[in-house]
Amino acid sequence: MFTATDSLVEVAVPNTDIKRFFAFYYRYSAVDPPETKQIPDLFGVVQYGPAEGPAQRVLLRVTGDSSTYDYESTQALVHDTVSKWRRAELWSSDGNRTAPSLSRFGVLVTLRARDREGNDLPNAEIRIPVSDDKLDLAHASLPKSFRLQRVY
Repeated sequence: MFTATDSLVEVAVPNTDIKRFFAFYYRYSAVDPPETKQIPDLFGVVQYGPAEGPAQRVLLRVTGDSSTYDYESTQALVHDTVSKWRRAELWSSDGNRTAPSLSRFGVLVTLRARDREGNDLPNAEIRIPVSDDKLDLAHASLPKSFRLQRVY
């Protein structure tokens, strides 16, 4: 089962029953992620998989002062374009049911940043592509104070 701070983000392959979901579980949600007790530098958890539940779970860890950042949003990326809606369609894979067709999309987690006085700073973006139906951490982009750790 997905656990998320926000609504799930769906990516569907047109003319198939294939759907994948992204979720972000922020450390400071009403109920903290279970890893919070063992991992003090945990910022949140990225989840990806079919409707039945996440097939992959990745920890977003932060070095230094995490109070600069607050969770803002989770959005789908399709061919490097940010989806404006909670549901995106992967038309380049239209009708294709194979794992390699589940590529060239990903997730964007945006974090709002503020300095100690509360002044806005540029947002931080974590971009994780999907390749062959797996989160591709080797090609993820994130600010230098963050790192990703695969759980499963």
